[in-house]
Amino acid sequence: MELAIQKPLCLEKLEHGESSEPEANRQVWAHLLREIHRAMAIPNEDLPVYPREARSDLPSAVRKRVKALKAWRDLRPKV
Repeated sequence: MELAIQKPLCLEKLEHGESSEPEANRQVWAHLLREIHRAMAIPNEDLPVYPREARSDLPSAVRKRVKALKAWRDLRPKV
């Protein structure tokens, strides 16, 4: 998800972690970078749009429980 948000365009931006096999990682990062460039070249109008499914009608008690769980989740520290 982090890569999707950052959209790194050069190998140096991808190589931020340590590795016991830097050359092997460099090949993986180079492949990943090519795929990022390929994906970014797709025009916005050609990107897939996933239809949202209609939500089922949940009982009030379940909606309240879901709301409470989401509030609890949002209060937890990000890891």
